[in-house]
Order: sequence, then C-alpha cells, then structure tokens
Amino acid sequence: MVRVDHEDDTDIQEAQAAQISKAASALIPAAGAVALQDYNKGLLVPSVIDTVLGAAAEAAVPTVVDPKRLRFFGYPGASVFKPNAKELSDALGEPIRPDDPGWMEDIRARLACESLLVTLGGDGMALQVEGMEYVRVPAVARSVFDVSGAGDTVTATVSVSLAAGATRVEAALLANHAAALEVGRAGVATIRPPDILERIRMLHAQPDCDHPQGDLTR
Repeated sequence: MVRVDHEDDTDIQEAQAAQISKAASALIPAAGAVALQDYNKGLLVPSVIDTVLGAAAEAAVPTVVDPKRLRFFGYPGASVFKPNAKELSDALGEPIRPDDPGWMEDIRARLACESLLVTLGGDGMALQVEGMEYVRVPAVARSVFDVSGAGDTVTATVSVSLAAGATRVEAALLANHAAALEVGRAGVATIRPPDILERIRMLHAQPDCDHPQGDLTR
C-alpha cells in the first residue's frame, strides 16, 4: 500500500491569519489550556503565534508548544515548550546536555519559556521549570512496539493535565506514563485517563517502585 501526499505548506495570507487570530482570542478565555502543535504547514505564522500566546497570558491560560525547526525560537512566554532531543539539537546546532541542570536552565532562558520539557525517547524526559529544581523523569516503558504518536500523546497529556490544575512536574510525569502506553501499542493509539491511572497504580503496587516526585494516584 502506498500513500502519496500533495500539499501546499506556504504561510497563510495575512487576512487569513487575522481571522484565525480573532477566533482564537475569543475562545481562549474559556479554555483550560492551549496547545500549539507546529508542523510547519503554514498556519502558525508569527502574528497567529503572538496573538495566541498573548491572549492566553492575559487570560492566565497555560500554553503548551510542540515546535518544529522553522519558528523554533518564536514562542517566547510559552508555559511549556516541548521539543524532542533531535529537534532541540538541530535548532541549537549542537549536541544537547539534558542531564546537565545548568545547561537546561540556560536553554530555557534562551527560549524565553516558563518550562522546558525535552522528550528523550527511551531515556525518558528532562524538565526545567523557571525558578524551580531540575527534574529528570526516567523512562517507564516496558515494551516498545511503535513510537508513532508518542510526541503528540505527550503534548496532549501535558495540556489536559495543566487544564485540570496539575503542576508542571505532575503533568510531565503523567505524560511520561501516557507515552509509555502509546509506544507499547501498535499504530497510533488513543490513551484514556483510566489507562494512565491503572498503569500508575500497578507500578505503585510493586515493592521496588520508587516515586520521588510524589503520589499521582490521588
């Protein structure tokens, strides 16, 4: 089976951007969180990005950004900026050092985001929150069948968790479990809240389980 896509990924026109910005500004105050999933398809132009981030900040609504290379440095003020290891390395033009708290804080400040969450595939995640300690989240996947959709699952879980009132650390831990469930299933799978809760309860029941970041079953 073969799939061939033909698409136009040029930036939308300013008139279209204005319409989208107006609609987003009207909807954001009633939202629990805003996710900006950038695929370099021409929708997230600077004017749309600035309007969405500005409206969210004014309404105290958290924003979660999953960036791509084209406008990687164009999301100042994002609540959570979530690149994967390759995206971050490519954008910086250097090897990344996610196990170095000082380096993570420097990059967070350079990106001008409130929190930097770097997904590291089979090595888990690294989280640096402004004014807080660095948190290294170990991988929890027991088996990997298909990594498709894992990054999107993290973005979605972090967004929903923040909307529900979770801290940045709690959101990252929940997303780590959600991603572990995702890669353990074939294809792009839907991860439901009960799936995540059951997995956490199962891990907590193990006698050798250590959860230094706290109890997520509450």
